[in-house]
Parts: sequence; structure tokens; C-alpha cells
Amino acid sequence: MTYSDLHRPVAADSSPAAGRTDVLRIVLWVVLAVSAIGNTVASITDAGTVPHLVFGALSAVSAIILGVRFLRARR
Repeated sequence: MTYSDLHRPVAADSSPAAGRTDVLRIVLWVVLAVSAIGNTVASITDAGTVPHLVFGALSAVSAIILGVRFLRARR
């Protein structure tokens, strides 16, 4: 009689999509950091409204995507 061991942990490298999601997460964190730094530089240099809106939108989008991915992973 053969059966599979359901309680044995699966290695993280076994799924082909694992590497891709890690790269996406890193890219999203880099985008969030760069947009926050860009917004800070725009504030210090007294730039116009457009750079603030662009960097703020990038920050918001990347933070929302990171949050959604985190919540989905917890399910």
C-alpha cells in the first residue's frame, strides 16, 4: 500500500513561481523606497506639484500591491 506523506514540509524552491514572486516583491520595495526618496528630494528642492503627485502615486500603488500580496499570502 502506498500513500503520500501529507505532513512533510515542501521545500520553498520546489515551485517554479517562487523565484518570480520574490523578484516582484523586491522590485515593489525598491519602487516604494525610490518614490519616497524622490518625494523627499522634491520637497527639499521646492519642486512643483507634478513630481509630488507622481512620486506619491508610485508610493501608494506599490504599497497597496505589497499589502494585497501580504494579505493573500496569509490565507
